[in-house]
Amino acid sequence: MNFMMKAGMNQMKDQAKALIPDEMQDKKDTNKDGKNEEGEKSNLEPSEKGQQISNKKPKKKNPITKGLAIRMYSILLFHTLVVTILLFAFGKKNVKFSFIKLIIFLACFFGSVLLSLAVTNYKFISKLFLNYLIYLIILGANVIGFVCCVRLDEDLFKLVNTLFMIFNTGSLTIILFSTLVKDTPSTFWLMCSSSGGIIIAVIVLAKVYNDSKIFRWIVLLFCGIGIAIYQSMNYNAIDAYKKNNKNETSVPSMVSLPFELNVCFVKIFWYVIKIIAYLCSMCYACCCVKAPRRKK
Repeated sequence: MNFMMKAGMNQMKDQAKALIPDEMQDKKDTNKDGKNEEGEKSNLEPSEKGQQISNKKPKKKNPITKGLAIRMYSILLFHTLVVTILLFAFGKKNVKFSFIKLIIFLACFFGSVLLSLAVTNYKFISKLFLNYLIYLIILGANVIGFVCCVRLDEDLFKLVNTLFMIFNTGSLTIILFSTLVKDTPSTFWLMCSSSGGIIIAVIVLAKVYNDSKIFRWIVLLFCGIGIAIYQSMNYNAIDAYKKNNKNETSVPSMVSLPFELNVCFVKIFWYVIKIIAYLCSMCYACCCVKAPRRKK
C-alpha cells in the first residue's frame, strides 16, 4: 500500500510540473542556482546608463570666465586711457600741418593694424607669448600715431578725443557691470552695459564741444563711429571667439582686446566705404541711367 501511495504522489507532482509554464520553471531554476532576478537587472542597468551617457555630447564650456573678462577689459581701459592722457599732454602743442606728421601717423596706424591682424588670425602667436611683446609695440605705435594725428589740426584733436573717451567709458561700465554680476556676463549684456555708459559720454561730449552746430554734428558722427568700432570689437572678441570651432578648448589672451580694437578701426571704415559705394551705385542705376528708347 505504501508503494502504491508513493507512486500516486509522484504522478501528481509530474502533472503539476507539466501544468506550470516554462518561464516560471526557468525563474525558479535560476533562483535555486543563487542568481537573483533583481541582480540581473542591476547588472544590466549600469551598462545601459553608460551607453546613454556616452551617446550624449558634452556641453561646450565658455572659455571666457568672469575673472578673465574683467582682466581683458581692464587691459583695454589701460590701453585707451594711456593714449587719452598722452593726447592731452602732447597733442595741443605745435598744432601745425606737416607731411612728416602725416606719414608717421599713417605708418604707425597701418603698422599696428597689420600686427593686430597677424595676432588675431594666427593663434599660435598667443601660445608662444609673443602677443605680449607685440602688444607693447602696438601701444607705442598707437600713442605716437594718434599724437601725430591730432597735431595736424585742432578739430582732429577734439574728434580723436571723442573716440577714446567713448572707448574709456565703455570699458569702465563693462568692468563695473561684470563685478556686480555673479556669473559670466553674456555678449548681449556686455554690449548693453557698454552702450549705457557710451550714451552718457556722448551727451557730455556734445555739450562740451558745442562750438558750432556743424561741428557738433560732426562730433556726433564720430561718436557713432566710435560706438560701432567698440561694439564690433565686443562681438569679434567674445561671441565670434566662442563660435569658432578652433578656439573651443583654448582660452583668449588678456591682451586680445587692443588687437581687436585696432582691427575694427579698419573694418568699420571699410564697411562705411562699401555702404557709400552701394548707395552711389543704386542712385546711378535709378536716376542717372536712362531707359532705352523704344524703336518706332
